[in-house]
Amino acid sequence: MDNKQEKYMELQILEQQMKQLQQNLQAIEQQVSEIALIKKGLDDFSEIKEKTEALVPLANGIFAKAEIKNTKELLVNVGSEVVVSKTVLETKELLDNQGNEIEKIRNQLMEDFENVYSRIEYIQSELQGMEKE
Repeated sequence: MDNKQEKYMELQILEQQMKQLQQNLQAIEQQVSEIALIKKGLDDFSEIKEKTEALVPLANGIFAKAEIKNTKELLVNVGSEVVVSKTVLETKELLDNQGNEIEKIRNQLMEDFENVYSRIEYIQSELQGMEKE
C-alpha cells in the first residue's frame, strides 16, 4: 500500500472518530440540559406548600395523584440502588458536583475533537500536495 492510500485510510478513521466525538458531545450537552432542568424543578419544588396535591409519574404518560407531605427533604438515589435523605440545597450541590464532572469530560472531548480536526486538516493538506506532484 502506498503512502497516499495510507493517508486516505487514516483520514477515514479520523472522520469516524470525529463523528463519535460529536455524538459524545451531544450526549454531554443533553446531560447538562437535564441537570439545569432538574435544578429548576428543585427550585420550584422548594416553593410548594406542604399538603399540596401533585401528579407523580409512574411511567411514561401514567400519573398518580399524591399529596406532598414534606418539601424540606428529598430521597436521592446516590448509586448502587442506595437512597439517602437530602435537603433541596444538598441535592442541588450534588447536581452541581455532577455538572462539574460532566464539564471536565466535555472539555476533554472538545480537546480531543480539536486534535482530530487538526490532524484531518493536516492530512488533507498533505494529500493536496501529493495531487500536485
